[in-house]
Amino acid sequence: MGEAKRVPCDCGEHEFHVEEVNTALVVSAAKIEAAFRGTYFGGSEKTDVGRRGLMSECVLKRAAGYHDGCTIVVICKELLLLNKDATPSSNGIRWAFDQLYKSSSLTILERLQSGEADRTAATRKDGE
Repeated sequence: MGEAKRVPCDCGEHEFHVEEVNTALVVSAAKIEAAFRGTYFGGSEKTDVGRRGLMSECVLKRAAGYHDGCTIVVICKELLLLNKDATPSSNGIRWAFDQLYKSSSLTILERLQSGEADRTAATRKDGE
């Protein structure tokens, strides 16, 4: 872990001790492939984008208080995305959001677009 430093609050009256963390957690494709060796997630584990999506989803679910399957939790712990107690590490959360924002996966974009279309249709229906 990094060094702790004092950071002033926006109001200027308080200071916080903040531990700097490495925000550039790199999980190589080779490490991911090795971690997923011998697993089966309905075919999602066969591509790098699919594996990264499964891992991101696991980290974000754990951050929101939901549980995930044992296998993906073990994989995320092995790759340091989750702590030993299966809570998301700071770097794990950053990594998961980075994967989400940088993803070129159409499935994520399709989910977002279909959700937006559903909300728009519901708003129109309510407004009529």
